[in-house]
Amino acid sequence: GSWVIKSEGVMFDIRAKQTAEQGVLITGFELNLDIKPGYYEEYSVYTRAGGHLYFTHMDSRWIHLGTYKVGYAASLRIKPSVHIPSGSTQAFAIFCLTKPN
Repeated sequence: GSWVIKSEGVMFDIRAKQTAEQGVLITGFELNLDIKPGYYEEYSVYTRAGGHLYFTHMDSRWIHLGTYKVGYAASLRIKPSVHIPSGSTQAFAIFCLTKPN
């Protein structure tokens, strides 16, 4: 079954070029947010092999990478990192779980 996340977010794909012999290692994301200094927001991150098209409902095909607090610097470091093999596509979904400050 699928579940509903009642928050705003974004889904996107990252494709590792065929010429990237080692593939691509995703360790986090830089977010363009308007968070006041001293405040933070919580974000939940999901991933799945392949693209997100036709997989916009959150279900067991998505892997939850964790929930992270993001502050003024807006750097979201994920653990574990996600390796995308050469020529492959990986989908990501990032949802804000808290109201903006």
